[in-house]
This record gives sequence, structure tokens and C-alpha cells, in this order.
Amino acid sequence: MNTSENAKINILPVPTWNHLRVNEAVYEGVRTVEEIFEGLEKVEISPTDETPVVYDFKADGSVKGVDFDLKINTDSTIILRFTADDNLYGERDVTVRIGSNIKEGRKLHLVIVNLTKNARFYAASDAVCEKESALTMTTVSLGSSKAYLEGKVKLQGESSNFDTYTAYILEKGQFLDMNYVADHTGKNTEANIVSAGVLNEKTQKVSRQTVNFIAGCAGSKGAENEEVLLLDDDVINKSAPLILCTEEDVEGEHGASIGQPDEDVIFYLKSRGLAIEKIYEMLSIAKVEAALSRIDHQETKKLVRDFLEIKEEEE
Repeated sequence: MNTSENAKINILPVPTWNHLRVNEAVYEGVRTVEEIFEGLEKVEISPTDETPVVYDFKADGSVKGVDFDLKINTDSTIILRFTADDNLYGERDVTVRIGSNIKEGRKLHLVIVNLTKNARFYAASDAVCEKESALTMTTVSLGSSKAYLEGKVKLQGESSNFDTYTAYILEKGQFLDMNYVADHTGKNTEANIVSAGVLNEKTQKVSRQTVNFIAGCAGSKGAENEEVLLLDDDVINKSAPLILCTEEDVEGEHGASIGQPDEDVIFYLKSRGLAIEKIYEMLSIAKVEAALSRIDHQETKKLVRDFLEIKEEEE
């Protein structure tokens, strides 16, 4: 594959030693990023109150994806849900671009639910937070053959906040590539970047988490955390946590838990009569349930649980 003929996405702000190929992702079939976003449906969302706004997109082969412009002048919850027509076979592209400006003192909870079977899914979010505003992101990614997730936030207003949580389950050769970047420019800003998921059955995952303290952001804090459960020996997990700093008066931290299930937990659950397959299923679902606990919208929770075929007694 000639990577020079393909677009580079999910690029780290500062390149690292590239032996593991984590500095960027390669999006095959197009030469530029703008070419990826050509032909998208353009949608503007301007909430007038705190009632959740739900947007559903079903991949049916006619429209490639959606280009969202979110104008946040009031506290808002916006839920973007992406599914695919079960009657279509083979890989299809679902492309999502989200631009948002969160006005002073306002709060946005942006929920992205990716349930696109057999799709190459790419969601790129770019947000600006003004003074004392807050962006909460909750992402659930399931089903895609390839998924690329990107979230960039400029915390330019004093005391602005960014909190993001991404949950995923990968199986049957699926691939996930993530890139989250918090640029701290305002004073006393705060960011918390978390991802949690499961790798099984020849799957691959790349995650990039960057907290960037820029000169002038005194008093700011940033944290990164990753939880990865490996349920198979034949999986590939790559992580690139970065904390960049040109400001002295800041606090940054990174934590990670990556590995196989705790043997004591497995032994206990087996002693309760559970088969190993059921145990792995429970552990996987727990990652998604942690994300769903952040979403105050029962219909969306049901959509995800139905996709995972979670029975009522298991909720």
C-alpha cells in the first residue's frame, strides 16, 4: 500500500518515535482530508432549551454522512445516532464532521452512538469552549469494521471544561483508531479524557490522548486514563498518551489499565456456574454500561442494548 496516496487523519500534535506507527492513521481511497468530507449532508442544530435533540442517520448507500454545525447558546444535550441498513452488504462509508462553539457559561453534552454494521465509520469533532463553558462527550462505538474517532477541543475560555468517555467492543477482526486532543489556552481550564473497551478475535485498536498545556493557561489541569481488556492472545493494542507543556503552573496525569481479566474474578465467576464465554460477555457489556450511565435518554440506552442483544434481566 502506498500511504502517500491516502489521506492522513487522527494526527498527533507532536510526532513520537514512529516504530509502532501511531503518529497518524491512514484513510485509504482519498488523497486529502477535505475529500473525505465531500458530499456530506449539512445540518445546523441550535437548541433553544435543555430538551435533548436526537438526530438519527441510517446508512443506506444514498448519503455518505453528515456535516454538523452545533450552535450552543443554552445548556444542551445533542444525541447523534448512526445505524446501517441490515439489507446492505459489504463495507460502506459513514462520515461525520461536527463543529461546535459553546458560548460563555453554557454546557453541552454531545453523545455519539455508532452502530453501523460493516461500515468504515469516521467521526471528527472540533469544539471551542468559551469562558466557564463545558463540553461533555460520550461515545459508544460498536459494529463497524473500521472506526476512526477524533475529538479536538480548544479550552480558550477561563475555567472551561472538557470531559470525554469512549466505550467500545471490538470483535471479529474489527479496527478502531482514536485521537483526542485538549488544547488548554485559558486559565484554570480542566480536561478529563477516558476510554474503556474490549479487544477480542484478531482485533486492533490505536488510541491517542493528548493534554496540551499552552503558555498562559496557568492553574489548568488535565488527566488521561485508558482501560483495555484483552480477551484474546491474537489482538493488537497501541496507545500513545501525551502530555505537552509550555506552562509551569499546571497539573497533568495519565493512568492506564491494560491486560487480561483478573484471574481471581474469573475463578469466582466460574465457581458461580458461569461459562467463560458468558463471563467475557458480562465484562464487555460492563464497559458499555459505564458509558450509558452518563446518558440521560432511555430510548438511546435501549437502542444500544438491543444492538448488543442484552436481555431485560441483564440490565
